[in-house]
Amino acid sequence: MEIELLSQFPEADSEGRPHLLFVHGAFHGAWCWEEHYLPWFAGQGWAAHAVSLRGHGQSGGADGISNFTLDDYCDDIAGAMERIGRPVVLVGHSMGGVLSERMFHRRPDVAGLVFFASSPLKPDGAVVMRLLRTRPLSLLRGQFGGDLHALRRAMEPFFLSPDLPAAELDRYHGLLSLESPKAMAEIFPRAAAYRPDGDARPVLVVGGEDDWSIPPASHEALAARYNAPLAMCPGAHGMMLDPHWKASAQAILDWLGAAFPAG
Repeated sequence: MEIELLSQFPEADSEGRPHLLFVHGAFHGAWCWEEHYLPWFAGQGWAAHAVSLRGHGQSGGADGISNFTLDDYCDDIAGAMERIGRPVVLVGHSMGGVLSERMFHRRPDVAGLVFFASSPLKPDGAVVMRLLRTRPLSLLRGQFGGDLHALRRAMEPFFLSPDLPAAELDRYHGLLSLESPKAMAEIFPRAAAYRPDGDARPVLVVGGEDDWSIPPASHEALAARYNAPLAMCPGAHGMMLDPHWKASAQAILDWLGAAFPAG
């Protein structure tokens, strides 16, 4: 199966530094990182890659999206890592944070991990009620009727900032993929994971101040489990596409500079 991997490289060789591998969340693709993050991080001296999980973006497998699991998606990340051929820092957004966490525990060549508005251990009741109030028919058709198109429409309101121009919102929504209900069901609930004893690999947690889908307490608990710093940045759930995207990018860059100093 063809898996899309987008890459942008700095002008100077970044020998000695791990590469960055950005992992999108549910319904998205590598395109969400290509808009701002890939060129910006390459411009800051970091080789930056983004993978589209099977059935997403320009990757193959769209016809089989209903049957994919989180482990299937992890296989796609592993394949991308093999193609990169260097240790990577995984930056995982939403569901991609869950996938990146799995890879962090499975592979020593994951040099570091950034949880980027990563999915919590269980859905917040207030978030579910807000989605029900916003697009109730779409949510019910998606959750209980198996209508993947309706499920995608139900989830649109919490991804992006309403401050984006209408044309950009329409364009981004048009790029959203369908999502595997099997994979989504595996996200909630799941057991809490902790940093292995003696594992000094750096971890960062980044949350959006305007992200109503994940309460701050979830980010705080995640940071505590990994003994990691927490950076709360302006922006909605899809911070990489937010009008304030550069704030979260800068928080990651500052952490990278401290965790992996040049030379």
